Amino acid sequence: MRIGPRLVSSLLLTALTLVANSAGAGTRLNLMLDAGVFAKDAEPPTDNLLISGLALSVRNPLVNMEVDYDLEVAVTEDFTAHDDHTAQRLVASARSEVIDEVFRVHSRMRADSVFRHVSGAYDHSFRPGFSRQVMDLATMDMSYHLLLQKPHEDASEHLQQGYSISLRDTLPADSLNWQSAYTTTDIYRSDLGDDFRLLENRETLRMQTHYRLLPEVQLQMSGVVTRHTFASSLANSAQDNQRLRTQLGAGVRWRPSARYLLDFSLHHTALSDSGERALLRRGTLSWFLRDALTLSLNYGDQLLEGRPALLLDTELRLDALAGL
Repeated sequence: MRIGPRLVSSLLLTALTLVANSAGAGTRLNLMLDAGVFAKDAEPPTDNLLISGLALSVRNPLVNMEVDYDLEVAVTEDFTAHDDHTAQRLVASARSEVIDEVFRVHSRMRADSVFRHVSGAYDHSFRPGFSRQVMDLATMDMSYHLLLQKPHEDASEHLQQGYSISLRDTLPADSLNWQSAYTTTDIYRSDLGDDFRLLENRETLRMQTHYRLLPEVQLQMSGVVTRHTFASSLANSAQDNQRLRTQLGAGVRWRPSARYLLDFSLHHTALSDSGERALLRRGTLSWFLRDALTLSLNYGDQLLEGRPALLLDTELRLDALAGL
């Protein structure tokens, strides 16, 4: 496809906006075409990309929705483009005030889609969910995720789907912050018959707590348990096809003044399939010498190429040099 300057030489910038309002409700349609790059003697666009877009926004008590579509075309210096150098992007989000009020939740929905002509690759995702208070004790988040990917034209499609649920809360004065989350995901791959075959199931339980013991001392505790169940074990419950990974962590942050910070933590990891266990230590001592200058001494059991090491880091902020 050849894009010629004469086709739109008389156009510098075209934008069409249609707006309809009714008793507080509104619908907006924006059509944007930046044609100034085709003017005579015009320079190629940044990164040699031409982008046109269409945006649709609908707002009323029933639904708030936004949809954005972009067409991205790569061109040469003489504005020659080919179909295999284009990408299409679609982003949509929506929520309903009516549903939120009736069920006392905060709902959300987001969909993303990218298709690249050059490789036949695409990436589509859909993520609806909601959050709500649970008896004034915590905030609960629930969501579903669907992801369909194809790396290139000759590759198999990969499909992921699952859900997650989490609880979080903060006690008064921010003395205690805690959150826990459970996520499960099924992973599929397409075969020659265009059917999807289950490959693996992943389950993750994650917990994290921050407790402020003193104004200058904070304790941190975390735990992550991940279980991988492969397709063959789903049929015959073979224990060899299940892997369990457990990670536990604890640490302390001590900031005696605005100029000093000590951060020390321990991490324990255990793998069920190999019986491997590891206890790793990590620590950082930071000295905020000036607003623009920070010195840090770091230690870790696997800090340098998987080996214990001490490292001295220096950070200089150029935007704060005036404070030196």
